[in-house]
Amino acid sequence: MVDVAVAIDFEATTVVRRRFPGGSYTPGGAWVKGVLEDFEFQAEVQPTNARQLMDLPEGVRAEARYLLWTRLEDLYLDDNVIYEGDEYRVVFKWNRQRSGNYTRCALGMVKPDGNRVYP
Repeated sequence: MVDVAVAIDFEATTVVRRRFPGGSYTPGGAWVKGVLEDFEFQAEVQPTNARQLMDLPEGVRAEARYLLWTRLEDLYLDDNVIYEGDEYRVVFKWNRQRSGNYTRCALGMVKPDGNRVYP
């Protein structure tokens, strides 16, 4: 059996996870936005194909553009990933930490205004 984690390490490129944390209220009742968090990590990113899209729920299939494999566990739905200058949103996640020590995600394109892009 092929060790997927080793293959990820061999082919990985640097991408950025962008997380939009929640804010909080001051004692005076004013809303303060959370600080944007960017974090670089190593991942293998590949375009999706028809066979891989069959593993996704129907609502996600239309949105998925890339599949990402990484050893990073701290990647959640709705986190944004910046890859080759474009921003994508994690639309589906398979946690494979028990069966190979990696995480697999489907990425959907994000417009510059922050909205989703559908084909």
